[in-house]
Amino acid sequence: MAILDLSLQLKVSVPCLLLGAILFGVSFSVDKWIKWSTASSSGFAGLWKACFQQSDVTYCYTWNSDTMDTFKLSRDWIHKSQALQCLGLVVMLGALGSTIVFIFIKLRLAVIAAVVTSFGSAAFMVIGCAVFASDVNDDAVYGTIADFDWAFGFNIVAAIFTTAAGVGLLLQTILHRTTTNTPT
Repeated sequence: MAILDLSLQLKVSVPCLLLGAILFGVSFSVDKWIKWSTASSSGFAGLWKACFQQSDVTYCYTWNSDTMDTFKLSRDWIHKSQALQCLGLVVMLGALGSTIVFIFIKLRLAVIAAVVTSFGSAAFMVIGCAVFASDVNDDAVYGTIADFDWAFGFNIVAAIFTTAAGVGLLLQTILHRTTTNTPT
């Protein structure tokens, strides 16, 4: 199958989905979701660890670390956000797989699965960000308020691209109803 043979909806949806997956993968893996600074220290954190900088030394701890208990941080919100983002990742992989199957085999069921998983992945990403954002400053470290960093923004942009891909794939199912449930 040549790229020129793809419909306009797929020519737009596939790059949106790929870009969303790349941005989401970067956001998911780095520790730059929030940052904070006080007169004596600063820090940054992501889904998986938090780092504190004092003088020229940086201390990093995973959110599940017993050391984090010394900071008296409630970690329920981070665990909820981690779970939602993990679900978003798994569903995103389903969206990518379904889209690939549809491109090469033209199964109508595959494009329907791609639509559902695209929207589902975006929903998990947005809800995970909402949980993270709503509770991150409840446990303000050293009495300071955290600012959102670039990886948090990547996650939001990834959800937007994934939603755009879902819309394009939905248009594909509506405008091209001639596709069958059997491989061609």
